[in-house]
Amino acid sequence: MAASTSNISTQHKLIVGIDYGTTFSGVSYVTTDKSGSDDIKIITSWPGEQASSSKTPTRIAYARENPLIQDNRWGFQAHSKLISYSWTKLLLDNNAKVGEHDDPTLSQMAGSGILKLPSFREAAGVCEDFLHEVYT
Repeated sequence: MAASTSNISTQHKLIVGIDYGTTFSGVSYVTTDKSGSDDIKIITSWPGEQASSSKTPTRIAYARENPLIQDNRWGFQAHSKLISYSWTKLLLDNNAKVGEHDDPTLSQMAGSGILKLPSFREAAGVCEDFLHEVYT
């Protein structure tokens, strides 16, 4: 027997918004039974940070490169004493052309090697790994 129209219309969905930023990332969500922007919930509790923050650093440290940790660290947990990767969003499209509104400092940084990747992962993979950590 097919589901009735009234049953389908009462099912609500969860909508998740992810801001994968160059330096910081954030997550928000709302259910379809809510209708206003005031109903949107923003994640403000992140591992490694005691204070409330609407975003976490877009940074990941791999356990395989850091003998002092057993699991990958991300966000606030990927502190400066660990080998970590950030600003990887800027490495996703190597064919992107510099535009008149682009920050010239970023172009200099990209050429200087500051924007680096692990030898075992490409930019898309590092971004995927970070988002996987956020999800879990």
